[in-house]
Amino acid sequence: LQKQPLLVAEQLANAVDTVQARVDDRRQQLIVEVPDRAIRVFGDGVRLAQVFSNLLVNASKFTPVGGRICLRACVIGNNVVVTVGDDGDGIAAEVLPTVFTLFAQGPRTLERSQGGLGIGLNIVRNVVEMHGGSVSASSPGLGHGTIFTVRLPLLEVTDAPLAVVPDTPLPTLRHHILLVEDNQDASEM
Repeated sequence: LQKQPLLVAEQLANAVDTVQARVDDRRQQLIVEVPDRAIRVFGDGVRLAQVFSNLLVNASKFTPVGGRICLRACVIGNNVVVTVGDDGDGIAAEVLPTVFTLFAQGPRTLERSQGGLGIGLNIVRNVVEMHGGSVSASSPGLGHGTIFTVRLPLLEVTDAPLAVVPDTPLPTLRHHILLVEDNQDASEM
């Protein structure tokens, strides 16, 4: 990890940008509630944006067309708490304890064949734990949606404006990446 002080709102905005086209295509409503004050964590921006993007992609994937997804952030004690909730398929009680296990997937039916390898939530858990945080999942049951809760140690909260402009321009790094993936959802993520 390449950790530095990060604004939580920026990481969430990056995640929303990643999934917005998918949400729009599925005519889903994405509600984002982030405090006006600057909330910071000490972390790797790329990895934290990946965590939140993964949770949002899953929420969109398992929420029906026209459904609702909520992304919320708040401060509770010494933690930043980010929740991703949806009104989608939900998770059966017997599956909840294993959702973060590598290659774990819920029961598959023809109408629930959403693709995926069962590694995304395991990556989420590992990255969050590498940041000194925790992640949990809850669901009232099948057909009643799911809420994922990420807790990260709070670095600071200030009343400073959320927009941050660096004093000196950052160098632009260019990378060429070849992505080979036969699963459309996985390649978009």
